[in-house]
Amino acid sequence: MVEVSEGTLARDRGIKKRIYARARISVYWIVNLVDHQIEVYTDPTGPAKRPTYRGEQVYKPGDSIPLVLDGKEIATIDVNDILP
Repeated sequence: MVEVSEGTLARDRGIKKRIYARARISVYWIVNLVDHQIEVYTDPTGPAKRPTYRGEQVYKPGDSIPLVLDGKEIATIDVNDILP
């Protein structure tokens, strides 16, 4: 799941993140236009009292984000190719 966020950043980091974690969406990206970074959330807790993601990584311009499928890195994507 990918959200492009500027005016909805608090909502994307809050209620939407909990909804996706509860639904066990395995990877959730926020393309954060406010802070000019990409936040990648992994390992959802599922239907917990307050669902969340156990893993969180922030990628800045110049970084590369690994694309993982079935636990194996299949490619990378440059942050600069995603951010405006």
